[in-house]
Amino acid sequence: MQKIQFYHAEFLGQDLSPEDLFLWTQRYAEIVEKKVVAAPAVPGAVEFLSAAQGKLPVFVISGTPEDELQRIVKERGWSYFFAEVHGSPRLKPEIIEDIVSRTGLDVRRVLFVGDAMTDYDAAQEGSVPFLGRVASHHTDVFPPGTETVSDLTDLIERVFSSTTDLPIE
Repeated sequence: MQKIQFYHAEFLGQDLSPEDLFLWTQRYAEIVEKKVVAAPAVPGAVEFLSAAQGKLPVFVISGTPEDELQRIVKERGWSYFFAEVHGSPRLKPEIIEDIVSRTGLDVRRVLFVGDAMTDYDAAQEGSVPFLGRVASHHTDVFPPGTETVSDLTDLIERVFSSTTDLPIE
């Protein structure tokens, strides 16, 4: 909302009323949601989710608003892949702690796969192993020594040949 308000003021010279700000925010959210639903999946992601189905509980943890995230997962036809889908307003470390405490999972056998420093930080705070995804056209933002992959094509082999029980996010 702050960015929408800022851009209207700076570039259009308009101060938005609370009602107009709400309408612009809703419009923006709808556009983004449609683009996310239509976007191609990360290479290897659907194959991994299919291989994990019925073998590993997979959770989504995101900074995206939870209601929007659940609509996206449903629209993409992926609901059956995930044990649970979690988003904001709760923070990622809180969600990890909640999942681990409710399920009794051993945090050493959990894997958090993420593409942002907030993911890395959440994994560190939750004491769970982390695998960073850095698309080939992006800069690696993770600390030196962080294991990363450019896509998820080899995630099936990594997970099913290791001691990991739970890919998160």
